[in-house]
Amino acid sequence: MKIVKSPQHLPATIEGLAFKRIVGRENLKAQKALLMAVDLAGARAAKSPALEDTQDLADYMLDIDVRMGEVLAAEPLPDKRASSAKGTCSLPRGVSKKVSHQAQTLAGHRDVVAQVSAKARETGSIPMASKIYKIIKRGSGTKDPGAANSWPVDPGGTRARGASNHEHGQ
Repeated sequence: MKIVKSPQHLPATIEGLAFKRIVGRENLKAQKALLMAVDLAGARAAKSPALEDTQDLADYMLDIDVRMGEVLAAEPLPDKRASSAKGTCSLPRGVSKKVSHQAQTLAGHRDVVAQVSAKARETGSIPMASKIYKIIKRGSGTKDPGAANSWPVDPGGTRARGASNHEHGQ
């Protein structure tokens, strides 16, 4: 399965992005299951393409989350949404406050998303938005604005089964 990664292929609306996110998450679960099955079957020749496909899909999901964060951040906050702490949130259906916050955080740290995603490919891991979000949150406590370059870049995602720690420099 080849994933075509292009910003032009992503919807421009929150509703469209939420739909793509839901479908993409289920596809990613299925792709991870396929990767585990290939590993359990010992099909070494099929493992590399399966891992690459899973990483491509995970990167596409990161693109969706970043785009969603950009669109959410660009929307004006109506009074109702501004008081979401009172339970009157006007986020679109399928987008929780947690998803909204995480997406906007990722959108504000595209450099970290790209860096962690590249590191995940090197180490045979799968870059996951929740893990990248945690890396950003850990690194955001620094007072140095240039500290983003020194943030820990452990993707913390799923490593392909059977990959040894020695192969990944650990």
